[in-house]
Amino acid sequence: AEQGENDPAARIGFFSDWSLSGMIAAAQRGVLAQWPEAELTLEAYPFRELVERLENNELDAILSVRTAVPVSSALEVTLVGETKAMLVYSARHPLRTPGHPTLSDFHSDTFFVLPSEECPYSTDRNQSYFLSQMMQPRIEVVPNLDTQMCRIADGGGYGVVDSISRCLQYEGLASMPLDSEITLCMAQRAGSYNPVVDQFCVEVQRYLAEHQTRI
Repeated sequence: AEQGENDPAARIGFFSDWSLSGMIAAAQRGVLAQWPEAELTLEAYPFRELVERLENNELDAILSVRTAVPVSSALEVTLVGETKAMLVYSARHPLRTPGHPTLSDFHSDTFFVLPSEECPYSTDRNQSYFLSQMMQPRIEVVPNLDTQMCRIADGGGYGVVDSISRCLQYEGLASMPLDSEITLCMAQRAGSYNPVVDQFCVEVQRYLAEHQTRI
């Protein structure tokens, strides 16, 4: 059947580095079960571009980490679930061979972070966590995620990603879970209502709740 003018539709963006095939497929199925005529368009972008496209009305909603979405009265944010924070380091790191390093083993290494305009609250949040663990890292800002991963793989330091990041599959990298959560959220423009976005949000919440022990 052809798409009707009044059929529900939504353009939803999500972070381009996430490995989300299971979640996205499940959310799409759930949306179409509720809204068979819905047109759901999914697009992947870096954190900063997600927010810009949402603010410019090029996307109806975005799925992101809470620390990458600015606090603004123009945006309505719904928390959808938690993922585990993972410390990523070089597979060639001297601590890699003995087995299981602890956080304190990295105290003299550099903590590579993304620019604040890319992920506004991430560095502060991670710094607070490290300080709670009696660790004060030396921070170096890198321009983007790919540069961050290359610097880490070269053995120069470490980074923090969430447990659904494709970075965890990169050759040359190792990882360890931290005792910290990373919150995922859906954001849309305040005052907007879109039944497809609402249903997509519900399906993502359901998926994360069901798969929490494996994420």
